[in-house]
Formats: sequence, C-alpha cells, structure tokens
Amino acid sequence: MSALPTTTGHGSKDNKFMTEIKKFMNQKIRVKFDGGREVVGNLIGHDALFNLVLDKTEEYIRDPNDCLILTEKTRNIGLV
Repeated sequence: MSALPTTTGHGSKDNKFMTEIKKFMNQKIRVKFDGGREVVGNLIGHDALFNLVLDKTEEYIRDPNDCLILTEKTRNIGLV
C-alpha cells in the first residue's frame, strides 16, 4: 500500500500558485465557476487542492431572458 501524494502533481506550478494566492488573502475577489455562475467574496482560505473558501459571498443573478447576461442584482450566499 502506497502513501497518497501530497501535491496535485504539478510541482513548482503548485508552489507558484500558493505564493500568488496568498497576495489575495482577506481581500474581496471575484470568481467565475464552470457553468457560468459568478460570485464575489472575501478570500479567507484554501486547501492543498486549491479549493477556495470565501466569506460574505454574493452571487450575481443572470438575466432570466438571456442566461449569458449578468445583472447588477446579487443574492447573499455567505460562506462558500
């Protein structure tokens, strides 16, 4: 039985990303998800797989007539 790897297999790319993301800790960032959803929240953490933890998060609502258009309307979704 072998041990699980501790990185995602990208070596120096992982280290570079870790140092880059630390610049944005405790700052408001905007994230675009696969599928088109967009949120804004305060970056409060991440894990070794680069999953982000956002607090005080708001999701931008899409136009009901055209799903490609974001409106200025938001909804609070809190901790993500």
